[in-house]
Amino acid sequence: MADQLNLDVNDISLKPSRRDFLIGSVLCLAGGAGLSALPGRAFAQISPDADTLVIGVSTDVRSMQIPVEDPGLMGLLVVNNTTDSLVNRNASFTELVPGLAEALPDAPDALEIVYKIRSGLKFHDGSDLTAKDVLFTLNEVLTNPKSFDRAIWNEYVSAIDAPDDMSVRFKLKKPWPFLNAWLGNLETPVVQEAAFKAEGFGRSQWSGSGPFKVTDWKVGNYIRLERADQAVSPQGAAKMKNVVIRTIPDASARLAALEAGQIDVDLNPDPKDVAGAVADGRFLSHVSPACGTTLMTFQTATKPFDDPRVRLALSLGIDRQQIADAFFYGFAEPAGDLFPSWHWAHDESIQVKPDLDRAKSLLAEAGASNLSFTAMVMNRQLLIDQAVAIQAQLAQIGVTMDVRPMEYTTLAGIVSSNDPKQWLGPVAIRIITPLSGTAYEFAYYQYGAEGPLNSSLFNRDGGRQNPKVEEMLREALKFSDAGPDSNAKAKPQWSAIAEALNEDPPQLRLNFFQQVNLTSSKIEGWTAAAANIVLLRDVAKKN
Repeated sequence: MADQLNLDVNDISLKPSRRDFLIGSVLCLAGGAGLSALPGRAFAQISPDADTLVIGVSTDVRSMQIPVEDPGLMGLLVVNNTTDSLVNRNASFTELVPGLAEALPDAPDALEIVYKIRSGLKFHDGSDLTAKDVLFTLNEVLTNPKSFDRAIWNEYVSAIDAPDDMSVRFKLKKPWPFLNAWLGNLETPVVQEAAFKAEGFGRSQWSGSGPFKVTDWKVGNYIRLERADQAVSPQGAAKMKNVVIRTIPDASARLAALEAGQIDVDLNPDPKDVAGAVADGRFLSHVSPACGTTLMTFQTATKPFDDPRVRLALSLGIDRQQIADAFFYGFAEPAGDLFPSWHWAHDESIQVKPDLDRAKSLLAEAGASNLSFTAMVMNRQLLIDQAVAIQAQLAQIGVTMDVRPMEYTTLAGIVSSNDPKQWLGPVAIRIITPLSGTAYEFAYYQYGAEGPLNSSLFNRDGGRQNPKVEEMLREALKFSDAGPDSNAKAKPQWSAIAEALNEDPPQLRLNFFQQVNLTSSKIEGWTAAAANIVLLRDVAKKN
């Protein structure tokens, strides 16, 4: 099977004996065996100075073929600082704000929506940015075969045109109350048509209007940004002259580079190292709102996971608080309802506590008392540690879970295929990060029948059917993300939905975790952001 799919898979099963994990005791698995320091190439020829900020990151940029290819999270860090969309994000990346548009239209039921574009905007080469550039970009999203969200755009949009040089008009097939959120998504950064069509776009030349411009990208090593002095961006002008984003996969190597002064920022420190680094006195920690979500997703088209009693039993066999405490060192909260504690729809009264007796009873009722299965786990130490902890916890209710680490791209491709035959185990343990902070992203995006990240086939062909939940989701969305008064109507609806999904869970929300960054104490203006998509405009260095 693995050979047929051409998978990059660590084809092993981890048993509890691989780790000493004692339920009810102080857990200490988060360290993990680190890799040795990376070769000298990781730092060669690039060092911080007064004009250059060097950021160490764990993964490389995936693509710069925007707006039609997924740039990956580190690509989004670059895109967010080098381009603008009609809708941008605030500094913590949790709220939508006007970008190229003067304002965000508030017309969730309209079938024709017009965005007025700010005057005086300029691309990196000093040329004017007008409606024709926005129109070109959005039509690429609608029509380019490489556009990875093309299906959902075409589901809602019948046409886009430009009534004048400073306006863009959307004609919709049906109301799209999430249009602002999707315009603030990762596919819509506005680029110049000539640049996009030129040879080498996304590899040796780029386009944008943001406060920085890309000048060099050595795949697997670094990407260099320079202050875009000719651009006029709604984000404003950058303070730093240069930014270099270095790919240093190993957490211990990044920390060592920070301590040695070879980088200014460790964007992805191991949570266990943060307190010690801050105690050093030379470094500061910066914490974002909790958006990252650890998920245990079930393939509900596969027996016995088509039975809600089995999925509920596994949920009740997991101690979410214990896992959050053990592996996140205070930077995560156990998940109860659908939303993290900062979100307007959060209901703190909804919690999922372990109940081993009920879990065993449910498994017995379902005829699954000796359940054994394989969980595919994103090959990241933090996730593998959590999986091994879950493995030990589930053993207490008589369940055997083997752990199969898989490379990120491979696992993502399997779970998003919506094809049960491709799954190399009926369960996937992975991370997602809602980027716009909307109820839609935290909820319908993952649980709705038409949700792009509904990987469990919940209310889809072949999967678990619960039409009542689908009806509740759609009703709540009519009032969500449209302002305080409207949100107040939706909040009790979301609480009811969370309760229903906790009893019939197509996936388990284990925790919501924060992004933590470590910076040199010489860095000013740094604001941690969801998914580590940090705005670098206001970052500077002390003399």
